Amino acid sequence: MQKRRRVILSLIGVGVLVGVIAVVFRPAPEPEYGGKKLSDWAKMYVEGLKLSSGSEEADRAANAICAIGTNAIPYLSNWMAFRPPRWQHAIARLHVGPVRVNPRSLFPSNDEKFSRVIDSKYAWIALDNRFGPTHRELNQWLPWDGAAVNLFTLETWATTATNSDTSPIVALWNCYMLGRSETNSSDFAPEIERLLSHEELEVRRAATNALRRLRGATNSVNVQK
Repeated sequence: MQKRRRVILSLIGVGVLVGVIAVVFRPAPEPEYGGKKLSDWAKMYVEGLKLSSGSEEADRAANAICAIGTNAIPYLSNWMAFRPPRWQHAIARLHVGPVRVNPRSLFPSNDEKFSRVIDSKYAWIALDNRFGPTHRELNQWLPWDGAAVNLFTLETWATTATNSDTSPIVALWNCYMLGRSETNSSDFAPEIERLLSHEELEVRRAATNALRRLRGATNSVNVQK
């Protein structure tokens, strides 16, 4: 009887311990604003930028992301860092054929995470647009080594961003990339200045920050609203 009681007490103790560990190490809930999660607003931001210029949807999502503010940074950083596990790459390498297989095509369950990577990058730009180029945490993320960007790539970004047929989502990304290249993009300041009159407010904000980075001053240009 005593042995059985000890076993029951031990099981109860293990259950309590597991419960405590689960509570202690449970990830913090995703921040929300206006009844929507950060990831929902990030997705809405991207979808809005895919629409015609001047989208209210993009502006609404940007306002929500910026209302969450710097609390969004750890989540966006984590989502952007997603990479398929090594075992998926190993399985992809086992494929025999003339064309190399991307692990993504073999594991569609990752599609949502890959989409969130893209959404998070644009949400990061939304934060950068509002909090400016001097924000230390926002400047920590750089999708490439700025010094390694060649002239052809910079020219392509500038030409594409200022093309009237370019969608707002592409113009925004290219403008942000030019700004993050900083002195490497200084010759393209005239092209960036043209984006100050872009129909999409988020592109105008990105152009403002790009010029601030290029000129090394935080108030050298005012965004046209």
